[in-house]
Amino acid sequence: MKHSVKKIVTGALAAVLVMGAAGCAGTGTGQEWPTKPVTVVVGYAAGGGSDLIARKLAEGMAEELGQPFNILNVSGGSASIAGQQVCDAPADGYTMLAGPMNVASPWRVCNYIDAGWEDFYSLIGANSWYAILVSKNSQFKTYQDLIAYGKENPGKLKWGHSGYGSMNQVSGDLMLDIVGVEAVSVPYGGGSEAATKVIAGENDFTWLPLNDAADFINSGDLVALCVTSAEDRTIATIGGEYTAPTMLKDYPECEKLDGILGWGLHVPRGTDEAAMKRIVEAFEKTANSAEYAEYCKSINVTPACVVGEAADRQAAFMESFIAWGLYDMDMAAEGVTPEDFEIPTVQDFAWPPNERASGAKAWPAG
Repeated sequence: MKHSVKKIVTGALAAVLVMGAAGCAGTGTGQEWPTKPVTVVVGYAAGGGSDLIARKLAEGMAEELGQPFNILNVSGGSASIAGQQVCDAPADGYTMLAGPMNVASPWRVCNYIDAGWEDFYSLIGANSWYAILVSKNSQFKTYQDLIAYGKENPGKLKWGHSGYGSMNQVSGDLMLDIVGVEAVSVPYGGGSEAATKVIAGENDFTWLPLNDAADFINSGDLVALCVTSAEDRTIATIGGEYTAPTMLKDYPECEKLDGILGWGLHVPRGTDEAAMKRIVEAFEKTANSAEYAEYCKSINVTPACVVGEAADRQAAFMESFIAWGLYDMDMAAEGVTPEDFEIPTVQDFAWPPNERASGAKAWPAG
């Protein structure tokens, strides 16, 4: 099923486009890195999954490296505004991007900025599952109820997400295609904002990773009707626990949505090798700590520590998933196809997928 979507470019995003951005440039840095605070630019609103993971990783890395890690939220344009800001800064390790592993996937096919996953070293620190989330006051008590209503009333349901081209929107549209429901799509600046609109009764549901709405789920204001994990999941709230059933039993095709989430930090690939080694060491120590694991559990995510070629492979695969998903839904920029950037389909994906991957700057040795 194709979806026609009116593309709206904000003034801020238009300004980015006028700048005619290219990929991230590199500059050298000394071995004493860091000697000043680090800025972590989160491409989404405060309170969402990208923001929560970024803040916890930044906290641990600041302690390891002896310098503050300051969080700056810059939402809009599927994180391309934040991405441009990071690319425009010197690639010296002092400015990095925070977001999902697919953060750069829509940028080129949507004609936002000329940068992609290969312009960053991605350090993935957590994974999670998607869920259909409704207000505690919703008329829908099971996901079967919601889907049945949607089939009987095409176009009546409204659902919110974190912006056109975002992983939440693309995967949410795919989920709706799989279950056979036509719903009105409403974009917001981040997952947290989309969640609040459901609580306020403005939308019927949202499709988010569990940790994107962790506080609202824990408070009981949002209820997870189902999850994309292979098994049912126990959801902890201040009022007690309940079980969110897997939707894979009724819709096995949704299995392709399991395991596609990952959050972390993205460091410009031009960063000096000595600084990058320090960043990776601090990241690995933080991501593997007991304190971090306990925090991840509290927000319904699984801790991870993925760097190096494994991270590159995941990011490249997500580029295929997102870019072709947008194109198939008529949401790529007019006249643009993933083939223009040698992006293979998911079915044809192999490593390395294209010359950009083959020519990407190697990760620092050791």
